[in-house]
Parts: sequence; structure tokens; C-alpha cells
Amino acid sequence: MKIYRCPKCNANLKGKEDKLICEYCKSKFNGEEYIQDMDVKYIIPFNISKKEAKKIYNKRLKSILIPDKFKNIKLNKKLKSIYIPVYIYNLDASGELEFEGSKISTWKSSGKKYKKSDAYKIIRSGNLNIENMPILLTGQLNDIKDIEPYSFNNLERFDTKFLKNFKVYLPDKTEKEIIISIKEKVRQIFIDEVNKTIKGYDEKNIKEDSINLYNSSKKYALIPIWLLNVDYNKKKYTFMINRSEERRVGKECRSRWS
Repeated sequence: MKIYRCPKCNANLKGKEDKLICEYCKSKFNGEEYIQDMDVKYIIPFNISKKEAKKIYNKRLKSILIPDKFKNIKLNKKLKSIYIPVYIYNLDASGELEFEGSKISTWKSSGKKYKKSDAYKIIRSGNLNIENMPILLTGQLNDIKDIEPYSFNNLERFDTKFLKNFKVYLPDKTEKEIIISIKEKVRQIFIDEVNKTIKGYDEKNIKEDSINLYNSSKKYALIPIWLLNVDYNKKKYTFMINRSEERRVGKECRSRWS
């Protein structure tokens, strides 16, 4: 049984998503009422039908080697349309990273092969502006990085009319878990951007990093996914499609390095 926070008194809410009861003030909520009281500001409405989602899934299967079980799934029952809660962050980051870089040379002499590796300390510092970075607020999904970037061109003011016939995952992550997610995501974006500036090394590994975040702002939003879970050989496999895996245009999570 998941535990949520009461939007009225901040005590624990217990129950299933369609029937939540506050342990303290005894307020009752269904999923839609809970979302309203959690002050969601924005939503990206679904604009892709189940028929289109099935086509995307089947097209994906043709491009990879995969067991027949994945091809014989009853998609009408298994493929779910779900809104997931996120914070959409704009923020700035500054920091310094230290890498160890290696330049490797090989040669032959007297019929033998030789290899030499020279190590170098690499230090880079700079500033990063990050826009439209989604942070997942539910623990019912591990991550959404595999279906990013998300387009936020279709972001609209939240209205419960968009929730009709769709499931909603409610936010259940703690503030501490959210802060950890933000720091980890920014750190990876920072490292990726710095890596683009380091050339001429055969290998490089990060040794130390110091990154500070500031000027952050966020939007509370619901974003749509199509979700398919498949059990195979005692493991659970998850397939996700954002509004359309073939449509990657508009305002996406992006960063600017300086």
C-alpha cells in the first residue's frame, strides 16, 4: 500500500489511488481530487491514440531480435495510457570537474608488441543553463530518461477534463528523493557537456566534481506515456512511448555551456 501526503494537513494519506484517506484530518480523496489539490499547473494532453502506439511498438519489434512472447502480446489489454507527475525545472549550474586522461601509444620492436599509457590531469570549469528538465515524482517508474527528450510545446493549463479515461500515477517521492534526482541529473548533464570540450585523449575518467545549483524554477505538470510491462523469464521488461517516439521537436530539455 502506497503512502501519500495530505494536501490539506500534510499528514499521511493511505489507500489505493482511487480511495485515499488522511490519517489525521480524515479527508478523503479519489485520484482526480488528489491531483487537483496537489496544485498541478500544467499538462501535456495525449495526442496519440492506442492504435498509433501499437504501430510504434510493432515497428520497434521489427528493428530488433526479440522472443516471440513480445510479439504475441494482446496490446489492447496490456498497453496502458498514463499521466505521470513531474517537476519541469529551469536552472543554472556552475562547477569544476577533474578528469584523468590517458594517451596510449603502441609499437613493435624485435618482434614484440609494446604499449605505453601517459596520464594527464584535466580540469574544466564553467557554467550551465538547463531548461525544461523533467524530474519524475512517482516511484512507480524507475526513470523516464530513455524516452526523453520530451517536447513541451503542447504544455497547457491543467484541467481535469484531460484526465477522462486515463490513469494517473500520483506523486509519492519524498523531498529528499526529489533533491537527489535533481542533483544526479544535473551532474550527468554537466559531465556530458564537459566531455564535449575534451579532445585528444584515448581514455578519460572523472575523478572529482563540485557542482552548485542556483536560479532554479519549476512547473508542476502531468505528462503522458504509453506503458507496456511484459514478464519474461522471471524478469519484468518495460516499454515506454512518450507522445510519439518519432516526434522529437519543440522545446526539449536542453543545456547551454559557457
